[in-house]
Amino acid sequence: MIQYLLKSADFSGLFRFISPSFFKVVSPQVMFQIGTQILRNQKDLKTWEQIQKSHREGFDLLGLNVGLPGAQTPSPRDLGHRTLELFFYQILTQETWIVDLRTEAFEVHPGGVDWKPKAYYFKVQPQFLEGVRSLYRGFYLGDDALFDSALKQLKMDPARESFRAHFGLGDQSSVMFRLKEFQNTFTHIFDACAKEGNRLQGDFFVLGVMLVGLYERLETLNVPMNARACFDTVAQKVGPQ
Repeated sequence: MIQYLLKSADFSGLFRFISPSFFKVVSPQVMFQIGTQILRNQKDLKTWEQIQKSHREGFDLLGLNVGLPGAQTPSPRDLGHRTLELFFYQILTQETWIVDLRTEAFEVHPGGVDWKPKAYYFKVQPQFLEGVRSLYRGFYLGDDALFDSALKQLKMDPARESFRAHFGLGDQSSVMFRLKEFQNTFTHIFDACAKEGNRLQGDFFVLGVMLVGLYERLETLNVPMNARACFDTVAQKVGPQ
């Protein structure tokens, strides 16, 4: 089922960047269930329309709507920052993630950009969602206790240093996103977890798909991004969740 999903999906050219080590820490049965659900979701057009509407209302409410002001074509940096804001917005506020952040999902035109994702979405398990939100908040807010607690909740504490490498050094105000570096870092993360016998939730596959699309998008733009400013923008608007 997973092989069928990868070959038939629009993401097929990017899946080589998902670390092979991932399959050491997530059971095939769980992967089968997730793959089945994602394929079933594509056929549920009514739910897809509701999810898109809910997301866009949230973007408008928070001032994160994809459209950019002005008549000129947005710069690569503006486009990248908007994509990062969309990613952080979903992580911090949404139970159902639209995972399509690939370059092909964005239509750029003078005065703005429209996000037109394919119907790849998944409702994340509450425990996993809580852990991921705490992980991002712990890192970007400088709360080491929250960061470490999130890693433990996600059963990824053996990979603490590799996770910090994934988030980046310094203040994250000028980050270049590279798919190959993403793959290498997550290989270390999953290998460290596998060495300790830690089994991870299958929802990591969904997060991985979204991250691969995000990295592809930002690598294509090929300019440094202020990831911290993007997180801060969203976190300040949504408040504690």
